[in-house]
Amino acid sequence: MWNDLAIVSVFACLAAMLSHFIDYCIQEGEVFGFWQKVLDKLEGTAIQNPLGGCVVCMNVWICVFSFWGLLAFDISWLWFLPYIVISSTLTRILALWL
Repeated sequence: MWNDLAIVSVFACLAAMLSHFIDYCIQEGEVFGFWQKVLDKLEGTAIQNPLGGCVVCMNVWICVFSFWGLLAFDISWLWFLPYIVISSTLTRILALWL
């Protein structure tokens, strides 16, 4: 159990950092700055936030897809909710800090 918690926590940290890295890369003037123009066209739609309009909303989807990587470590599906909670909490803390 403690081994699973450690693996989930490390992956949750990585997912939170990946969310902020992607958020940085899609800012205007950066590598994928053109994506910000796409998000501006999608403003007000339900799909804007998961595609990068909101770093916390994007983080949830990164967690959903990256959890498949955790399954390679023989992690139970019961760790899915704690994984998202840990990663979202770290994303919110990093959003306040950065």
